[in-house]
Order: sequence, then structure tokens, then C-alpha cells
Amino acid sequence: HVCAAAVYVPQHVLVEGAKDSKKLSEKHRVWVYQQMLKHPEVLIAVDMQSPAEIDEKNILNATRHAMRRCVQLIHDALPETAMLPPSVVIDGCSMVKAPQPFTTSPPQLSGSFGEPVALKAVECEKGDHHHLPVALASIVAKTLRDATMYDLHANFPDFGFLKHKAYGTARHQEALRNHGPIAGVHRRSFKPMKNMENWQAA
Repeated sequence: HVCAAAVYVPQHVLVEGAKDSKKLSEKHRVWVYQQMLKHPEVLIAVDMQSPAEIDEKNILNATRHAMRRCVQLIHDALPETAMLPPSVVIDGCSMVKAPQPFTTSPPQLSGSFGEPVALKAVECEKGDHHHLPVALASIVAKTLRDATMYDLHANFPDFGFLKHKAYGTARHQEALRNHGPIAGVHRRSFKPMKNMENWQAA
């Protein structure tokens, strides 16, 4: 799965404990996420791309698609009195060549959405160090990813999802060889699984 998140935070709102999600413990990330949910003016959007969607689009395009959906959801949820942010800040330096227009127009999106939104996209290396919304979005994505790992571990305890978080570690690849990939969980386009035939049902 690919999980993308976007967060809108009005300038006058402060969320305690937010920093680089990679430096926070899982317990701290959950605590910050709960603080966010208590702020009625903080808007959170999440999109999860399934393994089938990643296989169809490839990992980069699936991530872009998820990001666009999140931005559109935030835009549609903004109160009429809220000021539209001047740009979308993206963590990292590989999604777009910043600055450039960021549009959620079809055909990138499907489903029931409001008017497409076009904003300037600005990539920021280590964005979670410099921008509160980016730090919070990273915390949201990792918190929901961890929740997904708990669900997977409950159903497939032999795979060690709580340890490797579905990354292609040596332990994960060993579990794939021993037990076979899981349909609906693993993506067929992932190189170690391209020649595997012992798929099991989810």
C-alpha cells in the first residue's frame, strides 16, 4: 500500500509535539495524532492506494494520485471563510520539479469531488523540519500505516509486519519465500515477487 496524507493548519493553531515523524516513537506519533483530532480547525485528508492500483500505475504515479486526492479533499473541506493556501508544500525532492502548478483535475482523480483545484507545488527537502503541516501529515501517514501493520500482523503473524512495516527487508523476503505472497496485500510488480506462484488468499 501507499499512504499519503495532507494537513491544513491555520496559522493561529499550534499542535504540540510535532516534529520529524521518523524521530518520534510510535506512541508519541499516536499522541500527536490525537491532539490534531481535537482541533476543529485542523483538516486531515488521507488516501491509501491498494497494491492493485500501484501495479496499474507504478509506485510513483500511485503516490502522486494519492497526493492529489488528499489535496482535493482538503480543498473541498475548507470553510468558505478560510483562506486558500498559496501553495502545496511537498516533502522531498522527487515528486515534481518545484515550483510548478499542482492540479487535481481529472483524469488523475475519480469519484465525487468538488471543482478541481490548481495550486503551486513547492517541494522542500526535509519538509517536516521546516513546515508544521508537512510534519503533521507525515505523522498521520505513519500512524495509519502502523495501524494497518497491526491488522496485517493479526491475520498473518508469520510475516513479521510489525517489525519490517512491509518494507522489502531480508526478513520480509524470507517470509515471502516460505509462505508465499498475500493477494491484496503484496503488489505483483514488486521485483522479488514477479516470479512467485505460491500466492495465498487474503
